[in-house]
Amino acid sequence: MTGIDTARTVFDAFDVNGDGLLTAAEFRQVMAELGVATLTLEEAQALLDRQDTDADGTVSFDEFWNAYQRSGRG
Repeated sequence: MTGIDTARTVFDAFDVNGDGLLTAAEFRQVMAELGVATLTLEEAQALLDRQDTDADGTVSFDEFWNAYQRSGRG
């Protein structure tokens, strides 16, 4: 599996409603399912805001992929 394939798999897991955008609510929901129940909606939004280069309040796959590459994984 290539880096972009892995990134797509991770992104899709967090994109609960499948609309192609990650929201703070989706991020918080999946993190809670993974055992991080203490993450608040505000904290989730702050984490997404770091990757939200177009400042629309959500993270698209392109934004996610760019962050993934910067992390050294892509």
